[in-house]
Parts: sequence; structure tokens; C-alpha cells
Amino acid sequence: MPKKTETLLVPIREVLPGEGKKLTITWEDGYRASVDLATTISSYSAYAPLDDDARFRAVTVAEDRWGLDFGDDLEMTTDMLRRMALEQAGELMSAESFRRWREAHRLSMAAAARELGISPRSVNYYSGGKRLIPKTIRLACLGYDANSRGGGGIRP
Repeated sequence: MPKKTETLLVPIREVLPGEGKKLTITWEDGYRASVDLATTISSYSAYAPLDDDARFRAVTVAEDRWGLDFGDDLEMTTDMLRRMALEQAGELMSAESFRRWREAHRLSMAAAARELGISPRSVNYYSGGKRLIPKTIRLACLGYDANSRGGGGIRP
């Protein structure tokens, strides 16, 4: 089976509504995940119609399989859904979380790059949401948090 984070552009095979605003989505590469859309629905007015439980539960895989169809031209793309699934599963860090981490520690892009052992260009890409932020970076950020609080992290 391919790596879950190899690509976000994978056609969707199946969708099943779950409890609340959760969907279980299966992609063509076999990756299956529960995706909670509650925050997306409450945060973006375009998705407000999905507050209606009947409309939310009527979701289908789009005809071309590159997204989900909620009727009346309301769709979500496979890459958006896959990213959300991976972020919610802890496999990726969101750009917003990464920016909040940098701000909380008052780290410039160059300082964050030094602390994480990555290039400033990568920090720029991650901060702007232009690249997927892998689990290893999320874990490095957590390690930095532990060290900065004296929480028993490993000190060089």
C-alpha cells in the first residue's frame, strides 16, 4: 500500500456518513479515514448549508470521483479531504498549527529553521501551507516545546 502522505490527489472510492459531522472516506489507494467536518462547516459560510443533517447525510462521491458532492453545486475536493484526514489523524501538521507554534516561541523563519534542523525555505513553505508538514516536524515542534518548558526533553 502507498504511503498515506505520498499524495493528496487520489480519487475517492466510497463515503459513509457517521455520527455528528463525520464522514468515513475510502480512497482508491485503500486509505480509509474518518474526517470530522464540524469545524470546516462552522468556519466557512460556503459550507453552512451542511448544518442541515439531512443534506449532510445525503453526501455522495462526485461523478468524477475527485471529491464529494453535497448537492446544489456544493462540493469538497479529494485533496482538501485527504489533508484534513491526515491532519486529524496526526500524520500531518496544519500550516495554522505550525504558524501558531512559531508565534508562541517568537521564532523567526530563520530561527525556526535552526531549531528544527531544516532549511529556511522549508519553514517558509510550511508556514504558507505550500508544502505538507510531515509528522516528524510536528514531533520536533513538540520536542522543542518540552525543552523550552524544562519538561524533561533531551538537552544537547
